[in-house]
Amino acid sequence: MGDVSNLVNQIAQVEKDVFVDKPGARAQLMVLANSLASSLETPSEKISRIGWAEPARFACLRLAVDLGIFEKLGSEQGNFAAADLAAPAKADPILIGQLFVLSVAHLDTN
Repeated sequence: MGDVSNLVNQIAQVEKDVFVDKPGARAQLMVLANSLASSLETPSEKISRIGWAEPARFACLRLAVDLGIFEKLGSEQGNFAAADLAAPAKADPILIGQLFVLSVAHLDTN
């Protein structure tokens, strides 16, 4: 629970900045609040949230599984271009690129 206490303390500090309109403070507070909520979730709660509350992210992950992208990422070391990941499934590289953009748009920091 050390992480939780640390996040609560950070939230208390940044909250003061929000009320004096410090630039970027509100966004930082939202990131910390999301990190706190994420750190309190159980794995099954996180899966439920992604599946039910974040259907676009779930759809992207499902598509990545169906296209075998995770197998490709897990089988080789290095960096991959969208075209590298798209080729085995004969998918459009632009689709794969957009899939990753949407998948990580609200990525948890924990």
